[in-house]
Amino acid sequence: MKLEEFKILPGTVIDVSDPKYIGRVKADAPGLFNSAVMNKEGMPWIYPAMMTGYQRFSKLNVGSKIWIFTDKEYHEFWYVPMFELNQDTRDIISENTSDYQESEVLLSRNMGDMAVYIYYRPSEGIVLKNSDNTFITLTPDNQIIMRSGEGQVLIKDNQVYIGDTNTNKMEKAVMGESLLKFIDRFANALDKVASISSAGYTGNLTIPLMECVAELRATQDLL
Repeated sequence: MKLEEFKILPGTVIDVSDPKYIGRVKADAPGLFNSAVMNKEGMPWIYPAMMTGYQRFSKLNVGSKIWIFTDKEYHEFWYVPMFELNQDTRDIISENTSDYQESEVLLSRNMGDMAVYIYYRPSEGIVLKNSDNTFITLTPDNQIIMRSGEGQVLIKDNQVYIGDTNTNKMEKAVMGESLLKFIDRFANALDKVASISSAGYTGNLTIPLMECVAELRATQDLL
């Protein structure tokens, strides 16, 4: 099959609700389809000719521009998207002009009430983002930053820090099992001290020590 056997026409997507969920669309195309005078239900579904990457899937939006390929007998229809750089993508790659040559946007989809982006910029690293306050960043200096609302987590080398974005105060997180083991050893040590402090000058220490042990045991239960 040769390209000269096909007609290639520009089109505008009017429907993406493919009941087979395989990326088909319906579109208006000059001299081919016109939803203003045709029954949209009777218009044929147009198949995607290609999607880059094995098993990669990316659904178009209503209003997207496409190129429609059809044989001269109009038996079947395929499409490839026209390249359109939307404003969100342009903002990502133009925010820092020094990043332009190396920037790459893997996903940029604005759905009105929510927008999702995956991109790389040399100054930031790799960013997965669905709002200004919810994102994951793999920085150029091998740190990982995770933010959700007013909370954030930083992973740096072998340390994990948890903090508040309002104050930028960050504290080291602890390893839970190691902390539990420490609490257990400390509680046992205090228990022994309490058991030998029941008489003489140290008798008045017994109750406070037993209370400390009880508090430590309660902390273990919480963890």
